[in-house]
Amino acid sequence: MSFTTSLFSEQNLLPAAIGGTVALTLAPYDQTISSALRGTNESVGTIGDAAGGRIAMISIVGGTITASLFSHSTRLKSTAFALAQATAVDLAIVNSLKFITQRERPDGSSNLSFPSGHAADAFTVATVFSHYYGWKWGVPLYAAAGFIAVSRVEKGKHWPSDVAAGAAIGLLAGRSGILTTERLGGSRKLSRLAIAPILGAHRWGVSVSVLPRPQ
Repeated sequence: MSFTTSLFSEQNLLPAAIGGTVALTLAPYDQTISSALRGTNESVGTIGDAAGGRIAMISIVGGTITASLFSHSTRLKSTAFALAQATAVDLAIVNSLKFITQRERPDGSSNLSFPSGHAADAFTVATVFSHYYGWKWGVPLYAAAGFIAVSRVEKGKHWPSDVAAGAAIGLLAGRSGILTTERLGGSRKLSRLAIAPILGAHRWGVSVSVLPRPQ
C-alpha cells in the first residue's frame, strides 16, 4: 500500500514536483555551491554526520516503536507505525537510486552520492513527528534536518542537488507512512486515483488508474 497507493497518490504529486524541480535547479550550481561550503566548518560536518547517521535513525525509530509498545497513547502508536512505514519507503527509494545513478561523491570516496540518505532520513522523521505532534516538534526537527542536509555538503559527501533530492524523498516517505496509517486506521478514505511506476526489462512508464466508487 505504501508504494502503490500512498507514495504514488495525488497528494504527493505536488511535493514530488517541487522537490524534483529544486534538485534539477540546483544541479548546474553543484560545483559552485559545494566549493563555497565545503570545509568551512569541520564541526558542522562532524555533528551532521552523527546526527543523521544510521545509528541515530535506528535509535529514533527503534525507540519510538519500543515506547509505543508500553504506551496506551493512540497518537504514539500511530506515530510509531507511520514512522516504521515511512522508514521502509525511505530506505527502499534511497538505496535503489544510489544503485541506479552511481553518482560520485564530491570527495571521491564512493559512487553513492545521489540522493543523500542522511537528508532523507532526517526529513522522514521530521515529517512524521510534525504531523502527529504539531509544529512544536516540527520546527526544531525540520531545522535539524536542514542542518544535517547542509552538513553533508560541507563535509564533501554530497552535492547540493543530492541533499535537495534526499529532503524531498524524506518528505514523500513521511507523507506515505502517514497516509498508510490513516487509511488502515479508517480515518482517511482510499484515494480513487492510483498512480504507480511500471518497471520492466524492456519498458518503463507510469500507470494511472481510477478506482471504482465503493458500493
